[in-house]
Amino acid sequence: MFNVLDSGEQDCVFGEVAKDSDLTVAVLSDAEPTDAQAAAVFKILADCAPDAFAQALSQDDPAAAEVFGDLSQEELSCVADALVENPALLSGDEEALGLLVFDCAPDVAANLFATELGVETEQARWLIDELGGIEELIALSETTSEDAEVISRVFAAFEACGIDVTTLG
Repeated sequence: MFNVLDSGEQDCVFGEVAKDSDLTVAVLSDAEPTDAQAAAVFKILADCAPDAFAQALSQDDPAAAEVFGDLSQEELSCVADALVENPALLSGDEEALGLLVFDCAPDVAANLFATELGVETEQARWLIDELGGIEELIALSETTSEDAEVISRVFAAFEACGIDVTTLG
């Protein structure tokens, strides 16, 4: 992974890794790093080589690469900080990592949701807020219930946000 970095990025990454002897040993080792070690390296990459960090997160998934590639330095740092705080996310499910990205970059969620529904990004952002956040929205979308209260709540949110449900994509 370090071969794709330019010389300035390599110097920054290696200088930061060298500050932690355990991390240095882990990076130089042929052994698989622990989630905590990988998270620490990701944090360093986010600070020194954000493009490489975004590429590493995407794991050769073109759709993920597009999402991670559009994140700002601040958003990437937020993701890296959250991974350091909870390294188990690296070996957890993809949905948890996705929610982390949405927490750090709420505009990403709004853009993806807007595209899916065929509405404006601002309307999608408003709808997400109206329904209680992205986690709640995902939970509602996975509901197979015919619960009148849930349906009523969703329709009320669409109406409040000025979205005509008959024109959704």
